[in-house]
Amino acid sequence: GVVDLTALGDQLPTEVAAGLTSQGIDPRAVVEMIEGVDGVEDLGTGDVDGTPVHGLSADTTMADLIEASGQDPDALAAASGGGAGDAVEVLYETPTSIEVWIDDGGYLRRMEFGWSFDDVFAAMGEDPATLDSIGMGGLAFAYRMDMSDYGTTVDFEAPADPVDITDEYADLLNAPGI
Repeated sequence: GVVDLTALGDQLPTEVAAGLTSQGIDPRAVVEMIEGVDGVEDLGTGDVDGTPVHGLSADTTMADLIEASGQDPDALAAASGGGAGDAVEVLYETPTSIEVWIDDGGYLRRMEFGWSFDDVFAAMGEDPATLDSIGMGGLAFAYRMDMSDYGTTVDFEAPADPVDITDEYADLLNAPGI
């Protein structure tokens, strides 16, 4: 799907929109973040695209992931403005498990994490049934990125026919309790 951030206007502050379109999470920073966390689980060995890897899992928060991307979670929360700032703060502290798979050279080859929107609503003190009322009950966010060819330039062409979900995203931004 695609979300036209410019079509959201004042619903999405400029600073937040800029953060959503930034380069993303620095793979080395993610590995360092996991290395510095207590309670890291050893997932053993595996394979990502034919490359032998070793997996680790740890509990973290969205704030930790935002920091690993080189962004300031407090600045993004402040940019959300008004009462939404408190909700964003709670969202940033919602726990998730992150898995990382690292090759013999120390390169991050796979990273996975995600959240259930029901859990996020509950963490914000809202009734997850609110999501059901707008047709979004049971919605989850899952992120998985495989990395390879470090140092290689990659050309990417967006699909010609993505599904436009801008209106649905705007509805989520305007949902009661957000």
